[in-house]
Order: sequence, then C-alpha cells, then structure tokens
Amino acid sequence: MRLFLTAAVACLATLPAKADQTQSDYVCEQIGQLAQSTMRARQDGFRMSDQMKVAESLNHLREIARDQIIKAYAEPQYTTEKAKLDAIRRFVNSQEQWCFSIAPAAK
Repeated sequence: MRLFLTAAVACLATLPAKADQTQSDYVCEQIGQLAQSTMRARQDGFRMSDQMKVAESLNHLREIARDQIIKAYAEPQYTTEKAKLDAIRRFVNSQEQWCFSIAPAAK
C-alpha cells in the first residue's frame, strides 16, 4: 500500500496544493475528504454497490476508495445525527492517521 500511496502522490502532484502543504499532506487531506464522503453516504443509507461504482471513476484513488468503502460498511449505520457525525469523524481520523503514518515525511 505504501507503493500505491507513493504512486498516488506522484499522480496528484499535478494538482494544486495549498502553498503551505507538502504533496503528501495534500494527498492525505484528499483521502480524508474521500473518507468523509464515503462514511457520510454509508450513514445516510446509500448502497455499497453504488459507492463501488463511484470508486471506479476515481482513477488515482480507486483502490484506496474501494478499501475505504469496505471499511466504512463494516461499521454500523447509526440513527441519530450525533452518532452519525461521531462515526464520520472517527472514520476520517483513522484514514488520515493511516495516510500520514505511511506518507513520505517532508524534507
């Protein structure tokens, strides 16, 4: 997976990062945003198969998106908005933590 993340960083290098961000930070931020969308859809009751169709369109992040979808649907779907937001926050943090733990450090 580290090799895939490195490839994702290289592919996304053409996208504009904020001036104060490294490319690795930018990719991890994007992975966090993807995680937020994925878990929000899961909590809102969207079908997993529909999410997988969306993942197929994400060229550079397809494998990460599919992995996130599988992980998100392993989590329970909550009924209250507070519980849903807590689940989303935990999921985003876990995905960003994973990304930052394997991303190349800024030099």
